[in-house]
Amino acid sequence: MQRYGKRLVALAAAALFVFITLFGLTRFGLVGPDEPRYASIGRAMAQSGDWITPRLWGAPWFEKPALLYWMDAAAFKLGLGAELAPRLPVALLAVAFLAFYFWYLREEFNLFVAAAATALLATSAMWVGFAHTSVTDIPLTVTFCAAILLLLPATEGRPASITGAAALLGVAVLAKGLVPVVLAIPFLWFGRRYWRNWLQPVPFIVFAAITLPWYVLCQLRNPQFFSVFFVHHQMGRFSSPELRHVQPWWFYLPVLFLAFFPSGALALFAFSRHIYHDRRRQFLAALSIWGVIFFSGSRNKLAGYILPLLPLICVLAAAGLDAARELGLRWLAVALALSPLSLAVLPMITKFLPAALEVGLQAALTSNLIIDSTVYWSISAAIAIAVVLLYLPRDRALILWFALSCAGWIYIEAAALPRVDRLASARSLWSRLPEPKRAFCVGPITRTWQYGLNYYSETPLPPCPPGVTANEILPADHPSSPPIIVPSQ
Repeated sequence: MQRYGKRLVALAAAALFVFITLFGLTRFGLVGPDEPRYASIGRAMAQSGDWITPRLWGAPWFEKPALLYWMDAAAFKLGLGAELAPRLPVALLAVAFLAFYFWYLREEFNLFVAAAATALLATSAMWVGFAHTSVTDIPLTVTFCAAILLLLPATEGRPASITGAAALLGVAVLAKGLVPVVLAIPFLWFGRRYWRNWLQPVPFIVFAAITLPWYVLCQLRNPQFFSVFFVHHQMGRFSSPELRHVQPWWFYLPVLFLAFFPSGALALFAFSRHIYHDRRRQFLAALSIWGVIFFSGSRNKLAGYILPLLPLICVLAAAGLDAARELGLRWLAVALALSPLSLAVLPMITKFLPAALEVGLQAALTSNLIIDSTVYWSISAAIAIAVVLLYLPRDRALILWFALSCAGWIYIEAAALPRVDRLASARSLWSRLPEPKRAFCVGPITRTWQYGLNYYSETPLPPCPPGVTANEILPADHPSSPPIIVPSQ
């Protein structure tokens, strides 16, 4: 009976994780400048049949490698909708990785570490957010972290799937260029004692066979590719302020903690001193620290850059939780009691998230969020949940907490995504334009609105000629930087 109960809990958890990953993919239109731009390139690939040169509105575009564009193009070929085609491949990849992640960690560590790490990752804010967005971060994270997991036995001299890791690392290079190779550098140190086991020609041949064909073909067809992609975007993103994402060196410290919302208190168990006698965990810690240092050293910083570190940190946090429950450490009870307090801010998140996507994170943080009676009810509920978790057996408390985290994400997705659609996506505006929609021109607008409108119009709307008086057509709730659109004359 006990075994049957564990299987039932596992199936329920898996269903919840799949649901929060797939729910709401079409409840809001494409957002930001990147998502509609990448989706436009994938759609163009599907229409033109040219799977080598990425093109944005007919012009070559070499900001990112081809993997995401191929995924989008394949989905467009299947006839999926404007939101489902770019987003479903990313979401399914995220679900597939969670299954692999749990299976591999159970084999490599134990059932508790596998379950806790998977639950931490599946309910973390950054994972849920990027699984709903068609950008390159999930494809990079999935392929890079799967490669790293396959390398774990090699750090101890045990047989490992080096060829499989090389293949996955090659796919990761097709997702985001040289970034995964740089992030994997600590393996050179941790695998140095057993270099004869992994320094074989087959992994290098497999890596080259996966990675080089597209890069070589793209360069042959486009002589400017290497200079634009490697020099301007790859190197320039690290050293040049021209890409307009400059942040202070400490930017990723608060981002990392917020990335694990609502379970940031549990993620802190990655710092437990009881787990670092294991060389595999030392390797994961070195990768995580190196990744933070590398991304912090870049002049341009975006929150999503550190997504590949989250699965690694989740393994360390799960190992720390395992040690805490085995040793009866009081810190686990304290962390479980503090965690529900994060649920108290759920009503504010449903207002903050659309605002952050509309006007930017910093502007949203400085805006006045309305605190109504819902917040006070949620605070009372969070305190009651904290008391319950404090007195439950630790395993049951963790199960209940992750179930509540899933419920919190379902609430956020149901309440916030329609507001995101109204405030931060061009889909809502495009649907309200009178016919003929393509008879409109646009005045001065931000990149976010420009790429979004161009995606939904399928052909770029022309800029308004000089001297035309622009009438503002505002999306619902009047965002701060609305597009200015007038009929063409």
